[in-house]
This record gives sequence, structure tokens and C-alpha cells, in this order.
Amino acid sequence: PALTFLTGYAEGKRLRWANLEEMPHFLGGGQTLGGKSNMMHVMICSFIARNTPDDVRLLFIDLKFNGIELGRYRDIPHMINAIKDVPGGIAKTPEEGITVLRWALAEAKRRGKMFAKEDLQDLRKWNRRHPNRKLPYLVLMVDELAQLRTDMTHGKESYHLLQEIMAISRAAGLHFVTFTQSSNRRVVDEFIKINMPGRMCFSVPDAPSSILFVNDGRAVGLMPAGRAVYRYGTDTYAVQTPLIEASDIREIVTN
Repeated sequence: PALTFLTGYAEGKRLRWANLEEMPHFLGGGQTLGGKSNMMHVMICSFIARNTPDDVRLLFIDLKFNGIELGRYRDIPHMINAIKDVPGGIAKTPEEGITVLRWALAEAKRRGKMFAKEDLQDLRKWNRRHPNRKLPYLVLMVDELAQLRTDMTHGKESYHLLQEIMAISRAAGLHFVTFTQSSNRRVVDEFIKINMPGRMCFSVPDAPSSILFVNDGRAVGLMPAGRAVYRYGTDTYAVQTPLIEASDIREIVTN
């Protein structure tokens, strides 16, 4: 499947995989240097290495250090470049983030209307009926969720837009991925948890933080970096996530 990615080695050195399309949204949490950023790159590189831009397109909101983390993907053909005032499809400020969210919501609604006219329930059925007019999956990735949610000027609007997007986007083939180091329940509230059933928690300082992300206390003090607890539905397991080096990312981006 187009949106499959490796979660890592589980017990018994068994490789485990996940499919974002099934979830349809994913939340990663944990302390700084625990492995969140690495996992984010693992997911992105999985999507672009396995798919052409006709199959998967990407859209990023990167509010940490003026987009330094995700800026390396700016020139790949998988990025959406059609959004005014958001060059390369990477929002670096809360204002640009709002622009991206508005575009994503409008696109989800546009697709929904197209599908409804032909009594089609989702993107797969559309693409099967229209092989010459195929639409790509859209992956909207936010790093860091807390900065978007708590921004004094745009936080409330961003949350309302996210609520709308997550409510209607699955059928449209739009999938939301976000990472945060915040264990504040104002950031990771019940709506976020319910609508993001795919979750991964790296090392956190206490059991309430671990339970917040994955309903399991095993993520407390995980060592070494990259150790995490993954949860989707009733499936919960500890995992050593893959390591992707900067040189690996450059090779994938270049090719």
C-alpha cells in the first residue's frame, strides 16, 4: 500500500509495519531527543521512496526554527506547490499554517463533492473508476502540534480547521500526521486522541504522559533513543524504531 511505513523491530526482532491509510491519522509524542524527528523522516522517506508524485503528495507545517527540520524536502516533486504564499508546500509560521489548513480543508471538500456526484465512497473507488484522472493521497504533516495549537493569534482557528479536516478527510484520501513533545491535555485532548488512533510514544518522564499518548505506561524513561511504544486500535507493542541518517535522506531526496 502507498502509505505503508516501518515501525521497527518488535519483540523477537520481528519487523513490524503500519499503514497510514487504515488509521487514517497518526500522532507521535515524547521528549526531545527521544526519536520523534527521526521517525518523522522515516515516514516521509517511506512515502516518497515507494510512490511517484502521482500517487502521494505532501504538505508540511514546520514551526520549529523557521522550517529547518523539513526544509530539506522543499524541492522534491512530491511537495504541493500550488498554495499561494506557502513556497515549496512548507509552512514556517502560524499564519502560513492557517493557509495550509484552509487549503487542505477546501481540497477535502472538493474531492468529497466529486465523489458524491458519482456515488463513490472514497479515493480508492474514484481511482479505480477513473484510471486516467487519478488523484493522489495527500499527507499533511505538522511539527510541532503544540506551537500550532497554542499560538495566541491563530491557535483557535487552527484547532477548528483540524477538527473539520479530521472529520471528513479519510474518504478524500487526506491523512494527518503530527508530532509533539507536549503532554498537556489542552494540546493532546480527547478529540485529537479519538481521531488519531495510530499513535507512537517515545521516552516520557512519567506514566500519565505515556498513558496520554498510548494508553500504556511502558514509555516512561525508554532507552536508548528510538525506543517507543506503538498503538493502533487494540494492538500495542514496544518497538525499536528504524534509524535514518542524514545521508540516507539526501540520497532519497536526490533520487
